[in-house]
Amino acid sequence: HFYSDLLIMGTVCKPNGQKLKIATIKPDDLPTVAELRNAIPKHCFEYSVLKSLSLVVRDGVIISGLVYVMWNYLPFENITWMETFIWNIFWFLLGTALTGWWVIAHECGHRGFSDNIYFCDSIGFI
Repeated sequence: HFYSDLLIMGTVCKPNGQKLKIATIKPDDLPTVAELRNAIPKHCFEYSVLKSLSLVVRDGVIISGLVYVMWNYLPFENITWMETFIWNIFWFLLGTALTGWWVIAHECGHRGFSDNIYFCDSIGFI
């Protein structure tokens, strides 16, 4: 009955009328941005264009390989239930790989790919 619970101002109202308090946190108890940044190792904030570009190439190889397998080995007509299952696996894998490219483009918009604005814009736009 999880979906039938109603959340009202810090209280969960169950269908039977029982009220339960939910855990709350005060804004003063939350860490500051500086505390969060200090908790993350410094090397995580260092850019590596070589590593970033290698991830773009890696995803491109995966996408190309999946499309090659689809084009040469998957049937397009008279598909059985097993082949339908295989097509679904293909679309899941391809969608995951293409999501990787979308994430890279998205991070370029946040300047997470490189410290060079023009490089980020070029990679993100492509």
